[in-house]
Amino acid sequence: MNSITFSGCSITWGDELENPEEDRYSRVVSNHYGVIDNNISLRGVSNDDIVSRTVKHIDKNPVDIIIIQFTYVSRYQWISEKGKLYDWTPSVRNAERFKDTPRKEYYKHIYTNRHGIENAWKNIFLFDRYCKSKNQKYISLINNHHAHFYEQGSNWKKLCKCQVPTVLSIQKDHPSAEEHKTIADQVIRRVDEIIV
Repeated sequence: MNSITFSGCSITWGDELENPEEDRYSRVVSNHYGVIDNNISLRGVSNDDIVSRTVKHIDKNPVDIIIIQFTYVSRYQWISEKGKLYDWTPSVRNAERFKDTPRKEYYKHIYTNRHGIENAWKNIFLFDRYCKSKNQKYISLINNHHAHFYEQGSNWKKLCKCQVPTVLSIQKDHPSAEEHKTIADQVIRRVDEIIV
């Protein structure tokens, strides 16, 4: 194996680590296989953004395997009439970043957990179909804090004949350095199953 790309939100980015580029699970996995840590993750992004950026990356930079970490189902990517992309989150902690009315109205009048679950599985389905069309190997991950949303029924989930995402066991919003090592062990086991 020559290349692995990691994509996700702040969990995969290494948020809250003292030294994110050295201690995040993507670096541990990359070091294990002797490849460059190609981590394209961004903090605070939605599944819409994660899938879109990952597909664009694969189209420009073919890789042996993709590790994609899906995020909170409540995050959403909105595109304005002018084509500007916004990654929204309902979190009060992040509300200062989003003082715009469309975001407030979306979460007040439109968003439901069911909508978020359907959108998440739509993204998983889309990414799986894309990877199958390109014969691209991948491993999907989700955080245990929101795994219950992914376990619920969904119209898109019924259509999706894809791998079940690996559930990451994390104590807080973001994994500690030790938890990143545990995640790396999980990923290495999954990669070894795929590349055999």
